[in-house]
Amino acid sequence: MYLKRLEIYGFKSFADRVCIEFDKGITAIVGPNGSGKSNIADAIRWVLGEQSAKSLRGGKMEDVIFSGSQTRKPLGFAEVTLVLDNSDGALPTEYSEVSITRRVFRSGESEYYINRTPCRLKDIVELFVDTGIGKEGYSIIGQGRVEEILSMHAENRRGIFEEAAGIMKYKLRKEEAQRKLEKTEENIVRIEDILAELRQQLEPLEAQSRVAQQYLKLRERLKFLEINRFIHQYDRYMARINEVDTQIQLLDNDMASHRQRLEQAEKERLMLQQEMERAQKEIEQLVDQRYALIQEVEKVKSHIRLLEERIGQHEKDNERLQAEIEQQSLYITRSACEKDACIKQLADLERSVEEKKRYLERLTSELTHLQEELLSKQQQLDARRGDVAQVLDRLAECKNSVTRYRTLKENLEERYNSAEQLIRFKLQQKDALMENQRRIRERLDAIISKSHDVLQRREEAKGLINEMKADIAEQRNLLQIRKQNLEGMKSRFHLLKDMDQAHEGFSRSVRKIFEACRQDKALAERLCGVVADLIEVPEEYELAIETALGSSLQHIVTETEEDARYIIEFLRRNGYGRATFLPLTSIQPRSLNEHERAALELDGCIGIASQLVKFDPKYSRVVENLLGRVVVTETLAQAISMARKYSYSFRIVTLEGDIIHPGGSITGGSSGTRSTGLLSRKREIAELKEAIEREEASIVDGQSRLGMLEQQYAELEKQLGQLDKEVHRLELAKTAEKERLQHATAEALKLEQEISHLQEERKGLEEELKRVQAFIEDRLKEIERLESQSADVRTVIEAMESSLKGLMKDKEDLEKRIADTRLDLTALELNAENLRQRIKQLEADVSHRKESIAKKRELMENNRQQMVRCQEEMQGHSAALVRLKEDIERLSDVLKQRESEKEERSKRMEGLQGDIKQLSGVVEEIVDKKHRFEVQRSRLEAELENLQNNIWDEYGITYSGALAYLDKDLKLNNINQEIQNIKENIQSLGQVNVSAIDEYKRIKERYEFLESQKCDLVEAKRNLNNIIQDVTRVMEQKFREEFELINQQFQQVFSQLFGGGVAELVLEDQADVLGCGIDIIAQPPGKKLQSLSLLSGGEKALTAIAILFAILKRKPTPFCVLDEIETALDEANLVNLGRFIKEFSRDTQFIIITHRRLTMEVADALYGIAMEEKGVSKLVSVRLDKAS
Repeated sequence: MYLKRLEIYGFKSFADRVCIEFDKGITAIVGPNGSGKSNIADAIRWVLGEQSAKSLRGGKMEDVIFSGSQTRKPLGFAEVTLVLDNSDGALPTEYSEVSITRRVFRSGESEYYINRTPCRLKDIVELFVDTGIGKEGYSIIGQGRVEEILSMHAENRRGIFEEAAGIMKYKLRKEEAQRKLEKTEENIVRIEDILAELRQQLEPLEAQSRVAQQYLKLRERLKFLEINRFIHQYDRYMARINEVDTQIQLLDNDMASHRQRLEQAEKERLMLQQEMERAQKEIEQLVDQRYALIQEVEKVKSHIRLLEERIGQHEKDNERLQAEIEQQSLYITRSACEKDACIKQLADLERSVEEKKRYLERLTSELTHLQEELLSKQQQLDARRGDVAQVLDRLAECKNSVTRYRTLKENLEERYNSAEQLIRFKLQQKDALMENQRRIRERLDAIISKSHDVLQRREEAKGLINEMKADIAEQRNLLQIRKQNLEGMKSRFHLLKDMDQAHEGFSRSVRKIFEACRQDKALAERLCGVVADLIEVPEEYELAIETALGSSLQHIVTETEEDARYIIEFLRRNGYGRATFLPLTSIQPRSLNEHERAALELDGCIGIASQLVKFDPKYSRVVENLLGRVVVTETLAQAISMARKYSYSFRIVTLEGDIIHPGGSITGGSSGTRSTGLLSRKREIAELKEAIEREEASIVDGQSRLGMLEQQYAELEKQLGQLDKEVHRLELAKTAEKERLQHATAEALKLEQEISHLQEERKGLEEELKRVQAFIEDRLKEIERLESQSADVRTVIEAMESSLKGLMKDKEDLEKRIADTRLDLTALELNAENLRQRIKQLEADVSHRKESIAKKRELMENNRQQMVRCQEEMQGHSAALVRLKEDIERLSDVLKQRESEKEERSKRMEGLQGDIKQLSGVVEEIVDKKHRFEVQRSRLEAELENLQNNIWDEYGITYSGALAYLDKDLKLNNINQEIQNIKENIQSLGQVNVSAIDEYKRIKERYEFLESQKCDLVEAKRNLNNIIQDVTRVMEQKFREEFELINQQFQQVFSQLFGGGVAELVLEDQADVLGCGIDIIAQPPGKKLQSLSLLSGGEKALTAIAILFAILKRKPTPFCVLDEIETALDEANLVNLGRFIKEFSRDTQFIIITHRRLTMEVADALYGIAMEEKGVSKLVSVRLDKAS
C-alpha cells in the first residue's frame, strides 16, 4: 500500500483545486517560507481525522477553510481527499484503491466519506488502526511531533509507541467496553431507583384497587336508580309544560283581535303622516326658492358695483397712457440729431483707412519677393548639405557591413561542420528506436487481446451480480413486509381472540353469565349461546343485520323456559343485572303475510333478513322471531317508498344501517364507527387465522429462496474478485507497454524532426555562405566611390552660406515697417466700427419707441370701448333687479297659506296617536301575560333540559334509552331514599381512585419487568469486566514484547546516526506498563550520559529521528510524511539522514516537506509550492523528476 494521490480544495491557503500525484519512493515538496507547503502535511493529518484545531495551527476548525484574499472571496467549505493504492490488501477492504474524503463547512458541519460513500469518523479511525497511519500514528512527523516525542512529560510519548506496538485496536476495544460498563452501571443504579419507587407505590395502590372495585359496584346500582328517578321527573315536567302551552294559546287568540284594530289605526296615521310630509316638502321648496331669489338680488347689486369700478379704472389708464406718448415723442427728436453727427464722422475715418491699406500692400509685396529669394537660396544649401550627409552615412554603413559579414562567415562555416556530424549520429539512433517499437507493439497486441476476453467475462459477471443484488434486495424487502404484515395480523388476531373469549362488547350481565359458565358446568349446560354466536352473516350484510338486531344480538338462547328461569335466578342472586332469554320451546317465529311478501319484488329489495343469514336449523324459530319480519333494502329512499306502500307494517333496514320501524319512525344518520362488531368479530378471527397460516408459509418459502440467492451471489462475487485481479494485472501490463510505446514513438518522432531540421539547416548554411561572400565584395567597391564624391560637395556649400547672410538682414528691416503700419490701420478700423454700432443703436431705439406709442394709442381706444359696454350692462342689471323683488313678494304670500294648512293636519294627527296608544296598552298587557307563561315554559324546558343533560353527562343516555332501565314497581320516594343511602356509602369510602385498578396492574407488570432487566444488566456488567481484564492482559503482553524490540532497534539506529554513543528507552513503572511514562536516555559520542533537556537542538532532533526510524524498522508504515524535521541538523547529519531515508524507502513511501538542498538531492521527485498571488498557494511545477 502507498499514498497515490492527494486532492485539496479550499483548505487553508489552497483556494483552487490542487491534485498531487505520488509514486513509490521519496517525494520532496519544496518552496519558500510562507508559501504554504506545510499546509500539505496539515491536510493529510486533517483528512485522517485530526480534531484539534490547535494541532492544525488554528483557533477553531472553521479556520482551515480558505478565508479569502484581496482579490478572492472566502470559500464556504474545505475538502481534502486522500487516495491510497490497496493492491496488496493491507487495508481490511475489498477495494484495490481506497479514497478518504473529509469536508467541513463554515456552519461547523463535517462530512466523511470512504470511496465517496458517507461514513463516520469512527469508521476511518478503525480502517487505519494499527497501520501507523492516523492522527495518533507515526506516519506524519512534524516539528511539533518531534517536540512531543522529546517532551519533558514522559506520559506524552506513549501514543506513538502504542501505535507502533499494535495495541491501538485493543485500546479502542477496551475504551468502548469501559464506556459500556459505565453506562451499564448507570442503568443498574437507575433501575434500582425506579424499583424502590415502584415498591413504595404498589402497597397503597393495592388497597386503592380494592376500594375502587367496591365503589364501581355501588356506582352501577346508583346509575340504575338515578335513571328511574329521571324517568319519573321527566314525565312530571312534560305534563306541566302541556298545561302552560294551553294558556299561551288562549292569549294568542285575544291578542290577534286587538292587533287587528291597532293595525287599522296605524294605517290612518300613516296616510296622514304622508300628507304632512308632502306639505312640509312643498313649504321647504318655497323657502328655498325665496332664498335663491334673495341671493340673486345680492349678486346683481354686486355686479353693478363692479361695473362702476371698472369704468373709473379705464378713465385713469387713458390719462396715464397720454402722458407716456408725449414723453416718447420728445426722445425720438433728440436721437435723430445725434445720428446725423455720427454719420459725418464715420465718412472721414473710412477715407483714412483706405490710404493706410494701400501703403501696407506695397510693403507686403516687397517682403514676398525677398522671402522667395531667401527660400530658394536656403533650399539649394539644404540640398547640398543633405547630399554630404547621405554620402557619409552610406560610407559608414558600408564599412560596418563588411566587418559584420566577415564575422558571420566564420560562424556559418563552424555551424556547417557541426550539423554534418550530428546528422550522422541521429540517423544511427533512429534505426535502433524503430526496432524497439516493433517489439513493444507485438507484446501490446497480445495483452489487449487477452484483456478484452477477461473484461467481457467480468462484465457478464457484473451483470449477473447486479441482477442478483436486485433479486436479493427485493426478496429481503418482500420478507420484511411480510413479517411486518404477519406481526400486524397476529396482533389483531390475539386482540380479537381475547375480546371474544372475554365477551367484550356484551352487557355486564351476559359477561358474568359466561364467566360463571367456566366454573359452573351445570349453568353452562343450560345455555345454547347468545344470538351473535349462533348466526353467520355475509360481510356485505353485517351492518344491516347488526342494526336490525341491535341489543337482540346479546339475547341468550336456552333450550327451555326452565333453563331461562334458572339463569335469571342466578343473575338476581348475584346482582349481575338483567338479560333477555329466548327459550326454544316457547319462542314463536314471525314472518311476512302474503300481501307483505309482494314487497320482495320491488326495486332495491334484497330480501328478508332471516333468509340472508346462516344458522343451525335448530335455531330457526329464534332467527325467524328476530328477523322474519325484517326486510333489507339497498338505500333509504327505496326503504321509505316500500314502507309507504305497505303502511309501515314491518321493519325495513338498509345496507347503510338506516331503519324504518313499524308505525313510521325512522332511525338513521352517522354513528361515527361501526356498532359493537359482534357479528364481524368471529368472521374476522377465522379470516385472520387462515391469512396468518398463508403468510407464514410464504415467509418460509421466501427465506429458502433468499438463502439460495445469497449462496449464488457469494459464488459470483468470488468469480468477480478473481476477474478483477486479472483485469488489474492486465491493465498494469497494458499501461506499462503503452507508456513504453508512447515513449519510443515520441523519441522516434523527435529524432525525425531533429534530423529534418538539421538537414534543412545544413542546406541553408551553404546558401548563406555564398550570399555573404558576394555581399562583402560589393561593399568594398562602393566605399572607394563615396570617399571621392564627399570632397567635391563641401566646396560648393561654403560659397552658398556667405550669400544667404546678406539677404536675411534686408528681410528683418522690411518686416519691422509692415508691423508699424498694421498697428495704425487697426486703430482706425476700430474707431469706425464703434461709430457704425452707435448709429444702429439709435435707429433701433427710435423704431422701438414709435411702436410703443402706437400700442398705447390702441390701448386708449380699447378702454373707451370697454367703458361704453359697462354702462350698457349696468342698465340691464337695474331692470332685472326690479323683477326679482316682485317675485320675492309673490312667494312670501304662498308660503303663509301652506303654513296654515300644516297646523290643521297636526291636530288630526294628535287624535289618532291617542287611539293607537290606548290599543297598544291593551296588547302590551296581553303580551306581558303571554311572556310570563313563556318564561314559565322556558324555565320548565330549561329544567327538563338540565335534567336530560345531567343524565347524559353522567351516564350518556337519553329518555328513550332510559326507558330500557324502567322498573315500574319502584316508587319515587323509595328511589330517593335508596339513592341517598348509596351516596352515603360512597361518601364513606372516601376519595376513590378508579384508575388504581389498571394502575396497580400496570405498575406490578412494570416492576416484574424491571426486576428481570436488572438481572440481565448485572450479568452484562460481569461479562464486560471479564472482557476488560482479558483485553488489558493481551495489551500488557503485546506492549512489553514490541517495546523491547523497538528499544533494541533504537539503540542500533542511534549509534548509526550519531556515529557511536548510547541510547535507551525505559518504562518508568514496570508494574504499570499501560499507564506509565517512557523515559529516553541518550549519550552522544564524546559526552556524558545526560538529560534530554541538556542536548543541543540538532541532537534532540536527531534523537527523535532515531526513534522514528527504529519504529519504522520494527513496523514499517505504508507512507511517512516528514514536515521540516531536519531544520536543526547540520550538513553532515543531513547527509546521514538522507542515507537512512534512502534505505527505508524500499519499504516505506516518504513525502518530505523541506527547503534544505541536501534533503532535496535524495528525492526521486520534486514538487514546488509558491504563493504568486498573496494568500493563495499554487502548485507551480507539476513534477520535476530527478532524472530530468
